[in-house]
Amino acid sequence: FVSNIEAVPASALNGSDTANIYIVPAHSYEKKSETLWVVDGLSSNDYRKVIQDVQQTSSLTSIALMWPTAWNEKSFHLTLSEKMLLTATFISRALTELSLAIPLWFLAKRSNSFTSQEFSTPFSSMLTGFARSLFLEIPSIQGGVLEYDEASAPRIFDELIADTTESHIYLIEHKKYVARLEPVEGVAFKSLNIAEEATYLIAGGTGSLGLHAARFLASKNASEVILLSRNIPNEGAQQTIQEIEALGTKVLFMPCDVSQASQVKKVFDFLSKNKRQIKGVVHAAGLATPVWCKDLSLESLHSMFESKVQGAWNLHEQTKGLDLDFFVMYSSISSVLGSAQLAHYSAANSFLDGLATHRRALNLPAISINWGPWESGGLLQSTAGSDKVLHSGFLTLAPSEALHYLEQALLLNYSQLAIVKATWSQLKNTYSAHHQQPIFDLLVADAVPTESNSAPLLLNQLHELPAWNRADALSEYISQQVCALLEISDSSTLDMNRGFFDFGMDSLMAVSLRTRLEQQLGCKLVASTIFDFPSVERLTKYILSLLFTDEKLAKEHVAQTPQTAMTHTQTPVIESELSDSEIAALIESELSSLTARKDAR
Repeated sequence: FVSNIEAVPASALNGSDTANIYIVPAHSYEKKSETLWVVDGLSSNDYRKVIQDVQQTSSLTSIALMWPTAWNEKSFHLTLSEKMLLTATFISRALTELSLAIPLWFLAKRSNSFTSQEFSTPFSSMLTGFARSLFLEIPSIQGGVLEYDEASAPRIFDELIADTTESHIYLIEHKKYVARLEPVEGVAFKSLNIAEEATYLIAGGTGSLGLHAARFLASKNASEVILLSRNIPNEGAQQTIQEIEALGTKVLFMPCDVSQASQVKKVFDFLSKNKRQIKGVVHAAGLATPVWCKDLSLESLHSMFESKVQGAWNLHEQTKGLDLDFFVMYSSISSVLGSAQLAHYSAANSFLDGLATHRRALNLPAISINWGPWESGGLLQSTAGSDKVLHSGFLTLAPSEALHYLEQALLLNYSQLAIVKATWSQLKNTYSAHHQQPIFDLLVADAVPTESNSAPLLLNQLHELPAWNRADALSEYISQQVCALLEISDSSTLDMNRGFFDFGMDSLMAVSLRTRLEQQLGCKLVASTIFDFPSVERLTKYILSLLFTDEKLAKEHVAQTPQTAMTHTQTPVIESELSDSEIAALIESELSSLTARKDAR
């Protein structure tokens, strides 16, 4: 899938390339040749139809969406990115409706001037957050994001068909790079010094996080802080402003919609005319409304990108000629890890991550901070939401903690930092419910089995039992654990053949059940085990087939349920009882910290 006919190689147009099929958006549906189709770019049905038609005559191994190179600093068109992500939405919707588990890849070609020191640009970086969120909702189509330069183009096909767990790959200068989170040490015994007689500007200044930023600057003896926002300060904000002014910092509110370039220019023209020396900018504006990927529209994408993306770009444009000490953008951890129902929000924040690197390449100050959930404002709005955050592995940052780390971030020389408080092993388990997540590998090492004279208790018990009694013992243990997780008082009432998720199990519970089984059985289970075998009976038979090679037991399994029978040397036959939308719903419930409606910042 390409953005226009110019992106189709000559080999496909003249028929010499028959290995790839190109789909171009236009205004009607038509098959031009065996390798070229056109569709109505705004018709979701056309995308389903073309995939269905192509699938009838060709065996699709992967689907790729080519990111346009026409969107760059000299040609900043927000609508282009919105249309491309809408195309991704149509493709994913079509694959789901057609029940096709074909990997979807996002390809972005980088300029030849690219170097390994510039690992992100704002124009293609938004793919990262969008793709990670999309694959949380629809794990059956997980592919990834692949960015490459001209020299690496011949390697693309090999990467697309490779059996990889990597969801973000760079092929640059004949080298392959992958994405990882790694811990960063803070700066000890050092405080941030700012220009006390200068002016500092905060976009989204009347929101919770914006006001916290203002209070932070006041604590550093800032002379003046200017709050930009579309929203007039409410009573609570006005009280906070008074408290900040009591610290000796002048606070000025200026109504401004940062998504409107003319309004942002007007603000900077006013400040320049009045001899204000601007030394720092904080972009904390943004509002997120949860939307499933399948329901995204141009309107929902544009509404999301206005303040985050266009607003950041307008601030960048107006400050390129200023001697700033810092240019801080409030991004989200969702741009790094993804979040169900927030693919558009994750994409917008990924743009900020790329813009920070882009500014650094221009020798301009910038840092994008991928915030985790705060105790108040931003990510959490309710006690129920807070409980789900804690169960997923995220821990909340108190405002005082967050501002301490903000100071540390400004002291460190990075273009992008994630400030997240979490139980990382638990968080990795949550995100790994369907696929491995190697992005956590430098933070959480996989458990290494240790030598022990005694096997886990349940495994010992199963070994001591005759083969014909093992199924009953294991199913009883699984039933007890399921009932404990679901708060069912009597395990005898549990239907062995009914799906776990019909009882109300969610993906956090599935992760917990898998972890308990691994501990008691002394073996590693595939991340999606509970989803692939979602009932007591099916899970019992699967685990026994992994642990034992008893021929009699295997034959009993075959006689009872031939379609799910397997031995430990066979590849499991996966018969999911969940639709893609149900799977997506399960993932979404755990990550509610990233799906709650954000404060206007």
